[in-house]
Amino acid sequence: MATPADLEELTALPETFHIPLLDLGYRPIWDYRRDQLGIQGSHAGALLVDGTWYCPNIPAPLITATADLLNKKIDRTTWRHRVDARPAYRLHPKAAPDQRGARRLLRPAAGTHPTAACPIKPRSLERSRTRRVRGHAAQSLLLAFQLAHANHRKLAAWLDTLQTATQPARRRPTNRYTPNKPGNWTPRRHSTEP
Repeated sequence: MATPADLEELTALPETFHIPLLDLGYRPIWDYRRDQLGIQGSHAGALLVDGTWYCPNIPAPLITATADLLNKKIDRTTWRHRVDARPAYRLHPKAAPDQRGARRLLRPAAGTHPTAACPIKPRSLERSRTRRVRGHAAQSLLLAFQLAHANHRKLAAWLDTLQTATQPARRRPTNRYTPNKPGNWTPRRHSTEP
């Protein structure tokens, strides 16, 4: 359960306030000061921006969106658009937190469903046509298109055999193998001469 905390408790020691509060099942919420907005830290290439971990390829205007709003460099609509664009660069949880509360995060350009293109992860730069289609709906739709294309090709081949004003009807060539007559057949290396 998330609970707003008093600003006086921001300076409390973790052992006397934060850890007991977390042990009780509460998640405290605090505001950041103006000088704490933007990039707040980094770890293994990931950037901590306004309390959330992001990919290092997040554009600079998205990093400074809240600071720019408070410094009156942008209006509220522009700020909303920039903040709404951030989730594509947010690091995703890879697994549930362990017993210490540590959590492993996955870059948005990694994994099976990348949400951002990153030059560090070349697979995220691949075009969508080379990626595997996932999900029943997508695979069913792809199968429907393949069947429609096969039917269209077969109908076009059939229409080519019909009689027109300038050319008579023609028979399509058969693809079947025509076997030799049994009377003419002899095994290999067998001579019929005495």
